[in-house]
Amino acid sequence: MEVKRENKKELKTYTANLSLGLSNPTSTEQIIPFLSPREQQELEQFKFEKRRREYSLGRYVGKKSVQSLLNNTAMEDISIINGVFNQPVLYYPNSSERIQVSISHADHLAVALAFPEEHPMGIDVEKVSGDNEEALLRQMLDTELELLKGQQLLLNQGLTLLWTAKEALSKVLKTGLTVPLSVLAIHHLEKTDEGYMCEFKNFLQYKTYSWLFDCYVCSLCLPRNSLLCSSSEEIRKVLLALLNHQSTKTFN
Repeated sequence: MEVKRENKKELKTYTANLSLGLSNPTSTEQIIPFLSPREQQELEQFKFEKRRREYSLGRYVGKKSVQSLLNNTAMEDISIINGVFNQPVLYYPNSSERIQVSISHADHLAVALAFPEEHPMGIDVEKVSGDNEEALLRQMLDTELELLKGQQLLLNQGLTLLWTAKEALSKVLKTGLTVPLSVLAIHHLEKTDEGYMCEFKNFLQYKTYSWLFDCYVCSLCLPRNSLLCSSSEEIRKVLLALLNHQSTKTFN
């Protein structure tokens, strides 16, 4: 995808790459050969298969998204290591490009976004479920719940959308959810073409676009004055198409 931003009367275009993948019972073993030695060491620290599957699939789609921005550097030469706040830290061979990556998991699905370091972005995906509706309600401010009134969303869809928007912002800030959620408060929500846009009370310089596809919500955080060159509807259709394809794919 391309993002345009105007700075000092100069219009600049940034290229980012979105990848999506689905796991299967043998996906971890299939992915191991593509992991760097450092990633394999991290993988071995996880004892439960669910966590091993999430980690390996997240690294795979993350490396696939990075590959397209680094002239197809071999996947095993790219390392994505957990930082002190579990944020992904990217290592790759000498390159004039400065790339970062954001990764998210939900159920058997993982998404990753690779982007230029000079244009910060973050991504989050969650599965819409009634099982966590009460928990999400307790995390929302009354003002945020007011934003959902009048929207064409079921309550669990709206709560999941607000949650993913906050998580996407926390990834840009590299804090994760280690800060009080009130710091990430949303004060504006509006419908766009087949998606939604959120703005934040304390971080006016950022916004998120969110899309519902199948039973998932995906939110992308980016600088407020940047514009996605692809429409929300195009991105939602791509996410749905990738999901239905039942394999790992990328969207440039």
